[in-house]
Amino acid sequence: MGQRGSADCKCGYGESVTLGGGRSNHLWFAGYPYICRSCSAVFTGNLYDEASSCRHCESSDTSSYEDAALWEPRDAADHAEAFEWGIHIDQPLPEPPKGLLRKLWRKLRGEPKRRSVRREIVLYSGGYRCPKCDEFSLSFQASSFFD
Repeated sequence: MGQRGSADCKCGYGESVTLGGGRSNHLWFAGYPYICRSCSAVFTGNLYDEASSCRHCESSDTSSYEDAALWEPRDAADHAEAFEWGIHIDQPLPEPPKGLLRKLWRKLRGEPKRRSVRREIVLYSGGYRCPKCDEFSLSFQASSFFD
């Protein structure tokens, strides 16, 4: 089950974000907020990908908000968890299709890369770098769950 929420700053910047994945995509998609340095925006990237491109400008000059350099808590309120969520996947990704479709898949995509992931993800409520004003005043709030 994933969560929807928002990233808001005192400068007026705001963006919706998604954490985790739903029932249909949780094995290959783990949404998490990223910052794009090219267009100064927050977007939802995929933690399973080695590099997530910006959804707004398609730049690869991005970083996940897991990066410690993007968080500078100022008080105890910034340490409160905005999202109580974690990735607990200890199983390989599904195999590609069988038969002729599998042969075509392997020609186009190569051998399937199977991986096992087990990570705890924490997103705190405040103290993150805002892409617009460049202050550590961006905060995250959860609003709903989805599946």
